Amino acid sequence: MTQAQLAWYREMEVLGEMKQITNRTELDQLVDLWNDDTQADAGKPIGYLLSLEGADSLVDVSYLEKAHAYGLRALGLSHFGPGRYAPGTKTEGPISPLGMDLLKVMEQYQMILDLTHLTDQGFEQALESYGGPVWASHHNVRKIVPNQRQLTDDQIKRLLERGAVIGGMLDCWAMDIRFIDTISDPWQLDILLEQLVDHWDHICQLAGDSLHIGIGSDLDGIFGTEQSPWDMNSIADLQKYEEILDRRGYTSQDIDNIFHGNWLPFLSNSLPV
Repeated sequence: MTQAQLAWYREMEVLGEMKQITNRTELDQLVDLWNDDTQADAGKPIGYLLSLEGADSLVDVSYLEKAHAYGLRALGLSHFGPGRYAPGTKTEGPISPLGMDLLKVMEQYQMILDLTHLTDQGFEQALESYGGPVWASHHNVRKIVPNQRQLTDDQIKRLLERGAVIGGMLDCWAMDIRFIDTISDPWQLDILLEQLVDHWDHICQLAGDSLHIGIGSDLDGIFGTEQSPWDMNSIADLQKYEEILDRRGYTSQDIDNIFHGNWLPFLSNSLPV
């Protein structure tokens, strides 16, 4: 499945729809292109960073060399349930010995470690042992939604200390504790895009600024409108956050930080020269 997805990205590149970002120069070039008002946006490719959610498709640690060669730059050890390298969401336990070996090789490549989906024990192990850049690509706040999938205040503080960015997640069960997968209806529970701002607010209060949050979305997480805020019909509705954040008292600089201003410097500092 991972190779099929990679083949699809490659075809989108052939068609000029997408452009892979593997280093700082490519990132800077793409940002300059999108900032160039002399060219129509419709003809510009969308940049993408190749990331892997759950490392199980790496048959053994040696496969990381192959993956890095075709552009993999961010990697999370686990997803749901047990895993080859680490247990994930709805499980408990430490990172496996293979996972610890994988972290060592990741650090040699200075890859971005995605802490999303790790168990609490795995989260602590990863932060203690990994010296490269870290982020939480799609994670919300456990103080608001008290289940193992969300970040505790202590975990958030640890991420802030490492200069991480935490991407807000739009899966309803990560936004509202009342939501139950395959049973609940976002419309009946009145779960709206704005509820994610409560999670962002909490992180901003701990940080004292808006420099560590962004849109993580998880909208490619194999769910549709049945599990998304009911005022969201498509990816285009993410633009509603500009008005929502403005109404909630966020400045124009804060809003720029959340939409792109926090991700771009993080990537610039993390990607290889």
